[in-house]
Amino acid sequence: MTPEPSKIELLAKLTLDYLKMSREEGLDVDVPLLFISFPSTKDPEWKKKYPGKTTMAIVTLMPYDWVSEWNNNRVKKRGDEYESIKKTFGHKAVEQACRLFPSIRDHIDYVSVGTPVSNNYYLGAPRGEIYGLDHTRERFSLWNNAILRAKTDIPGLVMRTTIRYTGITSNTASKRYSGGCEKGDDGALYTTKFAVV
Repeated sequence: MTPEPSKIELLAKLTLDYLKMSREEGLDVDVPLLFISFPSTKDPEWKKKYPGKTTMAIVTLMPYDWVSEWNNNRVKKRGDEYESIKKTFGHKAVEQACRLFPSIRDHIDYVSVGTPVSNNYYLGAPRGEIYGLDHTRERFSLWNNAILRAKTDIPGLVMRTTIRYTGITSNTASKRYSGGCEKGDDGALYTTKFAVV
């Protein structure tokens, strides 16, 4: 008897199947993976400055190939088809978030959507990636693990960075790879990268 796949295996299969879809197929289905955060909740001054308001950020998957044909067009001048794809994709992600957090639906004032092409323009990310180095087998090779270090030529400068990993794991692990931290310093645990969709 074949063992039942784990939730992680199912998510991996859904994600890989999604990334293989054509743009048209992908715009017709739910995105299999959403990272949703509320970054303003980390700011102790936010409630004073903006009472009754919060920010929500959604980071999700969109293959670069779905929008690569507009990569060389100017920002805000990519045409109606691109804007329609961006709007459809963004609406789908927001709708999924509203299903997960129904109470937010009536409180959305503004939505800004970015694509891999947006990330290329604003972040200089060639294929729209937002977490540094490409997530390839070569990146995680023994050689790269041996040479990728958060070191500088400046004595005493300690870098806490996400060279090897992304997300929460990276922030936790970065302390270990950067040579530790001062007693009581837990800043890396709360550092988050995000892009608004």
